[in-house]
Amino acid sequence: MSEGVNTMVVIHLIDGDEMYVVSNEDQAKNKTDRIGIKEAIEIEDAVTIGRTVYEYSAALANFVKTQGHHWRSALREAWCSGVYPSCTPKNDVPALQRLRNSIGGSL
Repeated sequence: MSEGVNTMVVIHLIDGDEMYVVSNEDQAKNKTDRIGIKEAIEIEDAVTIGRTVYEYSAALANFVKTQGHHWRSALREAWCSGVYPSCTPKNDVPALQRLRNSIGGSL
């Protein structure tokens, strides 16, 4: 999959509560994150470097693709109401709910 709006990586710090979401390596906070993001996108899977996990999320990428630049507000609304837009594949909902549970509903 090529980089851009169709890729999403969730970065988890194992030793802390910090987590953030990016769509490409240019949004990395540091050099190590850039490497982890790039590798997760290339293999479309999770990568662990040191105490950080870079998790490729196809479900989130699909949501961003269908919701456009207002995806964050649409996702927050779905998390609050439990009702996802009709274009959200049923198979993606559990992954999006796990994301909500892991980051506490904030993006």
